[in-house]
Amino acid sequence: MFDLYFGWITVATIANATALLVALDIDMSVFTEAEWTSYMIYTASVVALFVALKRKTWIYLLPILWAFYGIHAKHNADWGFRSSYPEVMTSLQIAFGALLVLLLITALKPGLKNS
Repeated sequence: MFDLYFGWITVATIANATALLVALDIDMSVFTEAEWTSYMIYTASVVALFVALKRKTWIYLLPILWAFYGIHAKHNADWGFRSSYPEVMTSLQIAFGALLVLLLITALKPGLKNS
């Protein structure tokens, strides 16, 4: 059960760090908003990949996948199936696909912990 909570803490930490940068009005003019979002998605994916492999658990990936699904659904609900941010949608699809494959591989591998 700890790994599930740890996944949610990871999602919340990344979201709160991004919100803090916005609230502090940090100049991120080097990147567009879509590029920044894509980088944060890839950062969350790398963190999730590292933690899931290090802790040898697939449960940790569930909240990250759920958050990615939620972002994807929000973009589709707001803009229909043609999002105004195709690079964000592509980043989400790549990250979701990679983590889903990792989840399936680790979930089917015997000897891993399920909590």
